[in-house]
Amino acid sequence: MSDVKADYELVQKIGTKRAWEVFLGTHPSGFYAELAKAQIEQLATQPANQPTAQPKVDLAALSPQQAPPVRESASKEAIEWDRVKDSTDPATLQKFIRRFPDSPLALNAQQRLDVLKKAAEEREEKARAERDAARQAAEEARRKARTAEGRTSPRRKKREDDKRRAREAEAAEKARAAAAELAAQKKREEDERRAAAAEAERQAKAAEAERKAKDAKQQAEQAERDKSAREAEAARAAAERQAKEAEAARKKAEIAAAREATCKDEQGRLEALLSKGSEGTGVDNLKQFSRSVTCDRLGPVVVAALDRFNAEAAKRAATQPNSPELVRSAQNELIRLGCLTAKADGKFGAPTTSALSRYLTIEASRPPIQA
Repeated sequence: MSDVKADYELVQKIGTKRAWEVFLGTHPSGFYAELAKAQIEQLATQPANQPTAQPKVDLAALSPQQAPPVRESASKEAIEWDRVKDSTDPATLQKFIRRFPDSPLALNAQQRLDVLKKAAEEREEKARAERDAARQAAEEARRKARTAEGRTSPRRKKREDDKRRAREAEAAEKARAAAAELAAQKKREEDERRAAAAEAERQAKAAEAERKAKDAKQQAEQAERDKSAREAEAARAAAERQAKEAEAARKKAEIAAAREATCKDEQGRLEALLSKGSEGTGVDNLKQFSRSVTCDRLGPVVVAALDRFNAEAAKRAATQPNSPELVRSAQNELIRLGCLTAKADGKFGAPTTSALSRYLTIEASRPPIQA
């Protein structure tokens, strides 16, 4: 419960709808989950132009656009995430992130890891504050004792020393007790999580075994009732047909999963190219990627991105010295002045050079303008 409370307090400091949704994804039920839902409803009822509280903690700079919601999937990473999503071990979450770095669930794992780190830091800060308070109380007691030492009688001084030592011992004992309680609470919660996970796994295995036994019994009873050879043959044919259909469905699911994995990989490569921009080899890299992309839904996105990159490259080229656009503009001006008789083609060739020389000669021969 202390971890849930720490997570809730951390997300409360952040105060954004996305942070509350992440909290509900980690703690979907319970008292704090209901409070989190109420916070989300309160944020939803705020006017659009009303400023919201700025988050005090940067959860790896994850914005709602960058952190896609968790998808219900039978993929390998989803199964692994179901196993580790409630873990309080940072090493387990870091292992998941290293294993599935491109999965959207890695964002959830990073958010969970940040929350755990923040909670651990707050618990350590609290324990350190208690130790500092105890140490300050002891130092204050010693200071008062030293101040009164010169004017107290030996008997009174002894009583005060005994009280001071008792207070120091009590403060030290409280600090040790707080640290021990914190460690014990953390161990109890970890033991409870492990026990719950083991019990859930045992119940799942028992339920699966019971289901298989029930299916076997039903099949045996059905076979006993099917006395006719024709009925038995029909049952066998139906079973074979169902097996073929199941195999076809499995292959279809595998193909769909492979296509989705390919789309996911190509989506990551496209995002990497888009993040680099159209400068340098950006246009060529995007063109090469467009020739190799196989994901159907990425086709329009790649075409639009390529058009944007080409437009950006053309715009940059137009601002370069001796660009066709600038040369064509100068040629039109020379034609207007009568220095160029050729057509404005945007090429800085011999006719343009000669016309420019004639213009400079004419300008040099004009008398200066009297002020």
